[in-house]
Amino acid sequence: MREIQPGLWHWQAAHPDWSPEEPWRHEVSSCAIDHGCRLLLFDPLGVPNEILRLAAERDSAIVLTAPWHERDARDLAARLGLPVYAPPADTAQDLDVVLPAHGEPTDRAALERALS
Repeated sequence: MREIQPGLWHWQAAHPDWSPEEPWRHEVSSCAIDHGCRLLLFDPLGVPNEILRLAAERDSAIVLTAPWHERDARDLAARLGLPVYAPPADTAQDLDVVLPAHGEPTDRAALERALS
């Protein structure tokens, strides 16, 4: 674990479902941000003891950047009584309407044409 700046930590841990065929690296990253009364744990995996102590002392929460980053989150949330915040899972229906940053919304066919 390293403290990038006061109150911001980064660490890496081995992904529990990793195999050599996977497209991601064996080591995955987690972060914690402390701003005094609240500690946010981002995609926590293999949380260092120092961060666990801080989480127990603060009004803490777990934030997943993707729903499939749950990894240790469920057990950690149950153990420390923390809420977990995660975006909804991606589905094919999510692509039915594309909301571009510029221009009008479009449909799935337009997205498929743009990506082909």
